Amino acid sequence: MKFLSVLLLLSASAFGQEGIPNNVGTGLLPPGLVGETYDAIKQSRIEALQHMVQAMEARYQEGLDDVIRVMHADEELAIAKLDATNVKQERLDTIEEVMRSALLRWQRIVELQKVGGRGGDRASESTTRAAVYRYRNMWLKEKSAGRTQPNTNGLAKSKLEGIPQDVGTGLLPSGLDGDAGVEAIELVRLDALQQAVNAARSRFENGLENINHLCKSQEQLVIARLETTDVTQERLDLIQEALSSALLAWQRAKELQRVGASGGDSATEALTRAAVFRYRVLWLKEKAAESPASEQEGIPQEFGTGLLPPGLVGDSTIDVIQKSRIDVLQEAVSALQSRNDEGLDSISQLLDAQLELTTARLDAADAKQERMDLIQESLRTALLTWQRVKELQRVGARGGDAGSEAQAKAAVFRYRSMWFKEKAG
Repeated sequence: MKFLSVLLLLSASAFGQEGIPNNVGTGLLPPGLVGETYDAIKQSRIEALQHMVQAMEARYQEGLDDVIRVMHADEELAIAKLDATNVKQERLDTIEEVMRSALLRWQRIVELQKVGGRGGDRASESTTRAAVYRYRNMWLKEKSAGRTQPNTNGLAKSKLEGIPQDVGTGLLPSGLDGDAGVEAIELVRLDALQQAVNAARSRFENGLENINHLCKSQEQLVIARLETTDVTQERLDLIQEALSSALLAWQRAKELQRVGASGGDSATEALTRAAVFRYRVLWLKEKAAESPASEQEGIPQEFGTGLLPPGLVGDSTIDVIQKSRIDVLQEAVSALQSRNDEGLDSISQLLDAQLELTTARLDAADAKQERMDLIQESLRTALLTWQRVKELQRVGARGGDAGSEAQAKAAVFRYRSMWFKEKAG
């Protein structure tokens, strides 16, 4: 009956404009957004993401974008495809396809490293290598899912099953062989992610990279490491380590801001501060499952310059720090919006910050209607962003390129899909 109720709910709300903000900006809407079922919206999102990946790949090949952004786009497309099907073979094929793409990109970076070419940096190599390991494990887990006698290590029937053959140069990352199960591959993935974080931090500190890649790399590492343990103290230590890294990045941004150097802009300062609050919330939630935390417990003492973001210590509950994180992310979005309007930043950072703000606000909301309203508000913002890109595209101005339009449109369908999910419970 519950399943039938969900179907009826989706059918009743799938048509018309329920959940779509009225009178937004110019009124222009992406084709396929209105009057469609949830399944149709998911397919439209996949198509938008495919266009986004193609556009970003073209920019990468021309040296106008970096491979890490393309890899994140690949991942989002793969997850959207997996969300659209429960057929096992389709899911396996999707994972193998994205793994093939990751392998090709990793091989290209290795070749660039050999000749000292642009794009052959350590951050790009380790990030793409980690992605290959991740997709291999996803494939192994999908392969073993639903077995009467599951293979807990996820081994395939044959050594190379699920590993794309005859791809590019044929080179495979070390540790990626048929004898390696989930646990062994996860270890080499963690090592690759740590290398990616170290390289991204070095590039940020040397003014060669914006903070976005460092934050994303750190997030991927933390999530991957937390997945390896259920022991509370180990998890607390891992989160505290991430908090320490985020604090160092924020302190660095504050120092750059003080001397007026590159990397000290208001958006970078706000994003690093938001990361600090995020890991503090994670730590407090993990600690709450065991016992209440004292005021400064879990916060690194005498760390770096010793400077701490206002509101991090003292009588700050989870709710208070979540509110601080949301406020800071709103600052970051406003700063990035201004930079984007002035043509100083690509749209990618703005869209990432908008998504992080939405995630933070949803994390702090429990009531269903409140969550639906938050998603609808994010959809409104995404629509305004897409409309602006379309206008820039119409007049041939900077920021109106196909990649920006595809990214903005994909964001619109992401929030529409989120609204449907929340509506259906």
